[in-house]
Amino acid sequence: MKFNLSVFTTAIFITSISFSSISFSEEEKLDSIQAFTDICLKTAPTFTGASKEAIAYGITEITDAGFMKMGFNKDQSLAVQIKDNKECVITTPSQSSSSLTKQFLITVSEFTGAPISQKVPTKAIIQNETFIFLHDRDGGEAFVMLKK
Repeated sequence: MKFNLSVFTTAIFITSISFSSISFSEEEKLDSIQAFTDICLKTAPTFTGASKEAIAYGITEITDAGFMKMGFNKDQSLAVQIKDNKECVITTPSQSSSSLTKQFLITVSEFTGAPISQKVPTKAIIQNETFIFLHDRDGGEAFVMLKK
């Protein structure tokens, strides 16, 4: 499947991924997934306050590029991209966890109340707004939520 998204103005190509049944405790949840939860999920559907939430993850300066806001933490190990009322993305360098996409899907399910998807992309509703959720692992990790 091909989706043209303006995540740093590049196209993201997503393939279906299947999983066996796995669950994770809060302690096992990776920082990148927690950042996605706090910065993107908790500020949806408008993403008002996402920049403020990013401060807790060391992203202290957000640049407004006109078409999106973006910022990095000091060592550039975590970045955020925000399009108000449209899109929120957390990016990191590649991570070795083979369960990262599953953790992402479980987190989306827990937050939205939607059934746990077995593949990306997936859809879920937050405050009567439908979002498409993606996890792209090509060249790093991109956790994406895009308003449909």
